[in-house]
Amino acid sequence: MATLSLTPEAESAAAPPAPPAAIAVPAIAGETCPSCGAAAAGDWCSACGERLPREDQFSARHFFNEIREEVLDLDGRWLRSIKLLLTRPGALTLEVLQGRRRLYLGAFKMYLAVFALLTLGSPLMTARAEQREQSADALTRRFARLVHEVAVRRGVSDGSAKQALLDTTLQHESWISFAIPLLFAVLLFALFRRRRRWFGEHLLFATHWATFNYLFGLLAFPLQFVADLRGGGVPGKVAVLVIYLASTGLMLGYLAVAFRRVYGGGKGASIAWGVLLLVCFSTAQLLVALVAVATAAARLAYL
Repeated sequence: MATLSLTPEAESAAAPPAPPAAIAVPAIAGETCPSCGAAAAGDWCSACGERLPREDQFSARHFFNEIREEVLDLDGRWLRSIKLLLTRPGALTLEVLQGRRRLYLGAFKMYLAVFALLTLGSPLMTARAEQREQSADALTRRFARLVHEVAVRRGVSDGSAKQALLDTTLQHESWISFAIPLLFAVLLFALFRRRRRWFGEHLLFATHWATFNYLFGLLAFPLQFVADLRGGGVPGKVAVLVIYLASTGLMLGYLAVAFRRVYGGGKGASIAWGVLLLVCFSTAQLLVALVAVATAAARLAYL
């Protein structure tokens, strides 16, 4: 029986085409991403993530649905981030370091939001602090002399100069506050350089800790307000001292647990590092505050 023999060219033409190794998602004909110019496929650009325009994107229904989604998503991330930051020291930092970022607010976005809340409450805190009986220590006397110099330069009373200096200092602190977590991160990087961590990891830990510090101040303010209402006598001073000691103990415990969770180590070493880092962070806050006062005084006196 004769067999039919085909030439290699005929075999290639007769054989069905081989399936492709990977099937690409077909793009919408003639449509490209308006942001990066890549071929469009579906509702989203696979190259940059841009949402492709549709005919109904400017309708009222689409507009309000988008606002609802954005607000609910922001609220969910905000509450989730704050809850984790307050209840589990160091856990939020670990979540971000392990790549789970979309569930939480960005570190600096949350830091700025909390700092803004603290700034709104600063005038009330300052007003209550001025009602306390304070000893004329060296720092207070230096501040009084600075206020007097500003008053002489501007030709106003000491009271007006003091209020202007406080207001300007608050404005300067709003942008110098970036230096607080940055200085703390530089310190962490110098102390733990042998662990070969990226500087951004230290900056993330420092920013989360600074955010917690501001949040704790906001939460503790009602207690300080109640203590101030008791007056400047012995009961008021005892209440202020108790609140101060309790707050310091809680912050130290939080920092020690957060440090251990992120950097590792035993309980004793974590407590020791917590004490050192708390002192260093307080020093960074003091330096930033002094810079804010100095730049505010220079602006009022010479500009």
